[in-house]
Amino acid sequence: MIPRLALVLLGMLLATDASSVDYVRLSPSEFAQDLQKASLLLEQHDYAAAVELLEVLVADEPKDADALGLLGFALRKRGIQIVRNSSISAH
Repeated sequence: MIPRLALVLLGMLLATDASSVDYVRLSPSEFAQDLQKASLLLEQHDYAAAVELLEVLVADEPKDADALGLLGFALRKRGIQIVRNSSISAH
């Protein structure tokens, strides 16, 4: 089950006016390459970099299920990572 915060963040992202995002429209092959790069970043547990890249991809293709799914996963994992790091430093 996706945590409520991830759903809220994803909803906010989808509600963002695409015209306010500065990006260059990617070709299908560039999009696929960047999606593969985002997957690799997730495998390396670099969630912040994956989120940054996936936000660009979703802005470019807001209905792409793979990009949306990976972004939701990356946001969730980044949130968990932030919570764990803050609880470790709090001790």
